[in-house]
Amino acid sequence: MEKRERIIQTIAHLTMLTGALCASCSSNGMHDEDKINNITLKAVNGKTGIYITKAPFQSGNICDIYITGQNGTNSCPGNSFVTGCADASGNIIPERQIQLPSGLYDFYLVSANCPQPTGLMFREGVAGNLLNGVDYIWGSVKSIFVDSDTTLALIFNRLCSKLDINIKSLSSIEDFSVKKVLLSLPDESLQTICLINGVIEPYCGEGILTEIEGTGAERSFIILPKEGRTKIVVEIEGKTDGNNVISKEFNTILETRFKAGYSYNINLEIVNNGINLLSLISTPWRIVENHNVFNLIKIL
Repeated sequence: MEKRERIIQTIAHLTMLTGALCASCSSNGMHDEDKINNITLKAVNGKTGIYITKAPFQSGNICDIYITGQNGTNSCPGNSFVTGCADASGNIIPERQIQLPSGLYDFYLVSANCPQPTGLMFREGVAGNLLNGVDYIWGSVKSIFVDSDTTLALIFNRLCSKLDINIKSLSSIEDFSVKKVLLSLPDESLQTICLINGVIEPYCGEGILTEIEGTGAERSFIILPKEGRTKIVVEIEGKTDGNNVISKEFNTILETRFKAGYSYNINLEIVNNGINLLSLISTPWRIVENHNVFNLIKIL
């Protein structure tokens, strides 16, 4: 309870800066706390292999920028956040210029790691409208005193898990094909994300059986963090003895904790009477498809 109260108290201090702040500054007798500082965001390439949950941030990606003033009166302009979009050079261009008076600030960035907005609506520091299938990333720097143009490094962390499912069959099943794969996903309505620490509390339970889109014998999907039993159902088609067509559903249960920032390679084999789990390997979920990874955000 005390931790939640501290989170609520911190986020309750979010109020918006407007142009009126500039108008209130006079040229004579201006105090340090009245000084207005322009804040510019820039993403830069970082070294690979350092942060196990680091996430790429590519051109066209959108992020939500939250800035909390620790004096309880200042934050970024807008309703509750400023939206920024990355360009080809890694610059994050906010929808409007961010201007902050001198003071102590916490900075938070949240993104779906794609050109679409997160759709998250934080209330008292917590958002609950999460979705499976979204690569949520988050980063923060805290207790930063801004009194001039300032450079900050912000590291993105992945908040979800990636599952890669590979299915094969015994050689006795000819013309083998996978028609459908279902996975028991976390119940989205029961999970929340905390803006202050970037944690999505894991779902505990078997979840909701959902078809995973795709063709062939492989499926890839992003899920919210999950603990407990996870059911996989595979519908296959093939031939036995040369001409007998079979169409069956097989299922298995995984007792695995799917942790934020990790990728899980799940290898399954269809046998005559069920599914064998050949291997389940977890690795840090780092780079996807390319090596142009922006690890750091610079706030100039």
